[in-house]
Amino acid sequence: MNHSLQQNLNRRILTATALFALLASAISGWLAFNEARELQDNLLRQAAALVDSHTINSAQTFPRSEPRAYPEDMLVLQSLGATNLGTSANSLPIPVELNDGLYTLNLNDIGWRVLIVSQQNNDKLPTQRFAISQQTEARDEVAWNSSLHTLLPVLLLVPILMGIVTYAIKQSIQPISDLAQELDERDESNLELLPKHSIPTELAPFIESINRLLKRLKRAIELQRRFVADAAHELRTPVTGLSLLADNLARATTMTEIQERLIPLQAGLQRTQQLVVQLLDFARLQSEASAKNQPINLQDIVQEVIAELYPFAEHKSIDLGMLRNESLQVMGTKTSLRTLTHNAIDNALRYTPNHGKVDVSLYTLDGFSILEIEDTGCGIPVEDITHVFEAFYRVGVNTEPGTGLGLAITQEIANRLGGKIYLENRPEGGLRFRYIQGLYLNTEINSPACV
Repeated sequence: MNHSLQQNLNRRILTATALFALLASAISGWLAFNEARELQDNLLRQAAALVDSHTINSAQTFPRSEPRAYPEDMLVLQSLGATNLGTSANSLPIPVELNDGLYTLNLNDIGWRVLIVSQQNNDKLPTQRFAISQQTEARDEVAWNSSLHTLLPVLLLVPILMGIVTYAIKQSIQPISDLAQELDERDESNLELLPKHSIPTELAPFIESINRLLKRLKRAIELQRRFVADAAHELRTPVTGLSLLADNLARATTMTEIQERLIPLQAGLQRTQQLVVQLLDFARLQSEASAKNQPINLQDIVQEVIAELYPFAEHKSIDLGMLRNESLQVMGTKTSLRTLTHNAIDNALRYTPNHGKVDVSLYTLDGFSILEIEDTGCGIPVEDITHVFEAFYRVGVNTEPGTGLGLAITQEIANRLGGKIYLENRPEGGLRFRYIQGLYLNTEINSPACV
């Protein structure tokens, strides 16, 4: 499921800002509450100091006051214990057993902050205990007002901050939108590299990856165009020749002329058929680029190909056989490995003279599979060895007609399977073809030291 990078960033920043605001509110409220409580406690202590500076005679009496409600900010002073101060209907029900100190009590369903102190009198008068109280609502109101004054600017700045952040994010990712627009406006023929100037550092790896992809795509398209052009040229020549041979055959008047003109026509048809088959192999190889590799028994494929080509070897009186035949598995597709093996052995048979010899070996060495084909043909000139893997390239010394696609297809398959192909002329004459690929479960390709 696709998602918007801008919306994702906005959502994350908004969440972080909201959490920060909540945390700031909690901390501000806690600090304001502690500060208000400290102020209230200091106020109670100051009042207690005033009371302590005056000696109150326990014999003094005071008239009863009528019940009334205390204002929330009023300090209430009352005596604790048995004294002659009298009992007021407004007295708070403070437990007399509490020790001196500060307390937060719920009295008559109202929260009170209470300071209990003892007044030390002279020896003739008993110790007096007093409670100085104030409602906690006054403290809470101070704390709330303080928190509100602190948080109000923050709350007002949050939407402004979000607007600024949203605009900044939009401007920051604008190069991505510009890049997408530039790519959309290009046609299929424009494979020029993307400019890297004025690009944010974070986008540089992305641009470089796209440019590398464009380079590979451009190279692949150029190779494909060249291949199509070469294929068209290669097909035009035999088709034209077949047309001329067919015309000559149509003008033949005797059976002898028909038989004489039919032989080159059949040979031309065979060459054209071979070219078409290899073109189809190459096209099939292109469509198989995304096929999933799997373990393949290469021994079975080699044996099948030899059995298929054996009649051709017999026709040329070539001794075709296997010197080493080990069972092994490699990663690949059956079609690719069969095409590679068929082209390699077929080339050896085609360019080996009659009554020659072609030896096939399949073995393992240092964790690698090796398919080796040796023939007694004329070999390949050293200057041509690096070019024979190019499509439609033909070695000048060979008189055997060919398409020039066999080794090109073989090389393409080897590259895709992670293998390597080596060609070398044998000292005793002929050519040695060697294909090396990592065995199944050991697919890293580093050629054996002895190869």
